[in-house]
Amino acid sequence: MHPFDLIPPALEQGLCPLERLISPVSLPDDAPYARVRALLMMAVERYSVRLSNLLLPMISNQDARRDLSLIQRIDMRQEASFSSLKAREEDEPDQGILLSMLALELSAVLAQRLPEGEMRQALHFALPEFLDEIYRLSNLMMLTKNKSAQKLTGGFVEIMPGRPLMACQRHPYDEVRRPCAPESILEDMMPPLLAAVCALQQECFLQSAHRAEEPLSQGLYLELSMIAGQHQVHFESLSAPKAPLERLLLCQYTEGYLYDSCAQEEDHAALRQMYLEERDHELSHIRKAADLLAKEKGENIPLPEFPDRLRLGPNKGYVRDVLQNVGITALREGYTAVGQLPQGADFFRYQQRLCPQEECLPSHQVISQLIEKTGEDYRFEIALHPIEALRNRQKDNTQVGR
Repeated sequence: MHPFDLIPPALEQGLCPLERLISPVSLPDDAPYARVRALLMMAVERYSVRLSNLLLPMISNQDARRDLSLIQRIDMRQEASFSSLKAREEDEPDQGILLSMLALELSAVLAQRLPEGEMRQALHFALPEFLDEIYRLSNLMMLTKNKSAQKLTGGFVEIMPGRPLMACQRHPYDEVRRPCAPESILEDMMPPLLAAVCALQQECFLQSAHRAEEPLSQGLYLELSMIAGQHQVHFESLSAPKAPLERLLLCQYTEGYLYDSCAQEEDHAALRQMYLEERDHELSHIRKAADLLAKEKGENIPLPEFPDRLRLGPNKGYVRDVLQNVGITALREGYTAVGQLPQGADFFRYQQRLCPQEECLPSHQVISQLIEKTGEDYRFEIALHPIEALRNRQKDNTQVGR
């Protein structure tokens, strides 16, 4: 559909009585993708609220600033509505696993729709790291709660090592990509969309660390929060430079597209209705943002139709293929095999600072303690691990990628 095909409600219709912020809808326990779609919309709304705070001082026109403030307040309401959506059985570290599942599936889906280039490379590079997050968190769940994560994920993703979390610790200089000139609206939306998910991951892991009672759980969540922050920079740096109102329009367009996709994909009637209602509010945001930009530029702003809807997972075969790059790392704006890094590379210096004693890192201790307790790590695999060095279930191979 085109964002101008429907007549949206008035902008202020996006506000609602405060008692309606707590949604009466419960997420189904047996529908992982319903849960990750809700997390996706919470992530993009939270990102949009923070973006508005950044853009406000950059806009000089006071009327435009007022309209931005109204859009932001509605985004706050939408974020709050999705924050209240929970499954009855959701507990720690359920949300962390689901967020990493969202990042994994989103990366796989987008990578298959993008042409060869830096954006696709960035997705392929991060994908094994999202997989390893699921693996480490699932082993924590088994170690501390004797609970299988396979039920939570519905068996739609494999639970097995990717690039070990320890190898994901890279110098900040190596996280910054080159800004890309997008060739399609989907390529334009991708960097801030992945950055939004990673930002929510970081916040979720920090909150989990605060609530955790066991030092090992707390340590793993803090380690994961550092990686999520890295990923946010990794994706955000791919964004093409834009003027403030251009960024606002792209953000609102992305939200409208995602609500429309979620509504088409959702089987749960109450959730589908919720997505349709929020999509219509986003259409009014898109129109307002386009009007503000048109006034600033003195010309009409053409908008493309929404791309084909976003359909999340499963992508097990594709993920297995991408795992062939677990042995590479980032080197400034490119990627290279760890064995080809020059002596004294920033990666090695940073690793020595953050991981001087690998046996002490929480991400490794979670696996080693479960192996000591049960004789093997926790996995859900449909076949042998595609990487021979990661097949041994009695040993956490932390040298892969390092």
